[in-house]
Amino acid sequence: KQMKKIWKIVIAAAVVLVVAAAVTTAVCLHFFLAPKIAETKDLGSVHDGKNLRVGILGDTQLPGSEEEEQANKGVYKANLKAALELMKEQKVDLLIHVGDFCEVASDFGYQTYLSVFNEVYSDAASRPVTQYIMGNHDFWTEGSHGYPGYKQNLFEKNLEQSPWTHLILNGFHFIAASPDSGDSSRAYTGRALNWLDEQIALAEKEAEKDGKPIFVITHQNPSATVYGSGEWGDQSLKSLLDKYPQAVSISGHSHFSILDERSIYQDKFTAFTTQSIAYLEMERDKFDAFRAYDAETNAYSTLKGYISCPPDDTHVPMCLIMNVGQEKTEIERWNVLEKCEEKADSRWTLAYPLDLAHFTYRMNDRQIGRAAPVFPQGAAIAYESAISNWNPDGAVKSLPGISFPAARHTDLVHSYFLRLTNTQTGAQYEYTVYSDFYKGEKSMADTVKIAIDPSVPGGSYRVEVYAAESFGQMSKPLAGEIDYRQPAPQQQVQ
Repeated sequence: KQMKKIWKIVIAAAVVLVVAAAVTTAVCLHFFLAPKIAETKDLGSVHDGKNLRVGILGDTQLPGSEEEEQANKGVYKANLKAALELMKEQKVDLLIHVGDFCEVASDFGYQTYLSVFNEVYSDAASRPVTQYIMGNHDFWTEGSHGYPGYKQNLFEKNLEQSPWTHLILNGFHFIAASPDSGDSSRAYTGRALNWLDEQIALAEKEAEKDGKPIFVITHQNPSATVYGSGEWGDQSLKSLLDKYPQAVSISGHSHFSILDERSIYQDKFTAFTTQSIAYLEMERDKFDAFRAYDAETNAYSTLKGYISCPPDDTHVPMCLIMNVGQEKTEIERWNVLEKCEEKADSRWTLAYPLDLAHFTYRMNDRQIGRAAPVFPQGAAIAYESAISNWNPDGAVKSLPGISFPAARHTDLVHSYFLRLTNTQTGAQYEYTVYSDFYKGEKSMADTVKIAIDPSVPGGSYRVEVYAAESFGQMSKPLAGEIDYRQPAPQQQVQ
């Protein structure tokens, strides 16, 4: 009897161990093992089999919880809905999302996306084909990047797609590769790169004979290519794509404005980037006087005024729509909230055969002969005692500054450089601010108003303003003299 009791204990313990091992294995697989890469899928033809309309959006950064969405005031969700409504109105056949669905990876963020998508496309039969990838934020959790395998499975569970897909529509290849991790600039490593290389090589065998593009969708930009890729690009993508002149890289991640012509690139391959649906972000070397206020010290700090998000950054979502035809691909730039195409007379056009000899968007070539911006005849600088804060919820309601007629350019004025010279001491203060080009043509003001750095001492100043276009050409200076009164922070704060 004693032996039977011992054997029962041994068998029970063994069962417990087996169950524990199975549970541990399942948990480990869930957290560490990435989902399988999807096989190439030929979806046949749409419409007449020759023309394809492709919508491209990204970086929706949807909040990870109901509390976070309330704190965001539903702005990102509203921007997403407006973008999807635009895609529906424009009757896109394929909808591509280039990643960063979520601010931090969560069921709540993904389900928010799906709820908005299903609301806009309430008729399942009329929905476009969708192709989604992850971004670096889709690997993040609060305080850490989490486990990549778990995050990849979270993506697949919610969106019912592999993070790596290769679709063929109308004979065109769309190869979409999520990064391997949540790193901002070194996220594409062995698995994703090897798969991308293999898939592009396979597509090239079909596309090579007619010179058609091979669309390669990644979250990060290939480094040193499009506007924003110098700071946010991935070098490993650049090294891979340099081998394939028919590759057309489509990416997001940087949030930089697509209205800047540097957002398309050609050298050994073609690349263009799309803008964030959530918020705009650009270079970090531009100044915003209203952000120079430090609430903790109730003082102004020049350093705090340098921030990468320009004024109204959450109210300028934009996206792309591609017209993929048998002889060329045209890329349209769309202002989501205004529901209008921007720069319609200068669509990006990729003519076939897509080879080095037909590349027209080489950076060096486009820099040659660029005109400098010009101020209108008779333009003058005026002193403004109270320029209102662009953010109505900001602590500082107004600041003194200057105003002048906006400079003109055949493309756009990207920024203004200011130099203030104290006429008594000779001390100089210099900084650069964005123009409002990123808001779109309908929203650009005829009169520019720039608040002066509030840490600049009061006094009499000679002011020089230079207008710069995207590729670096600068205008002749517009100059004037002002008597400037430095604001006291305690008088500006409510």
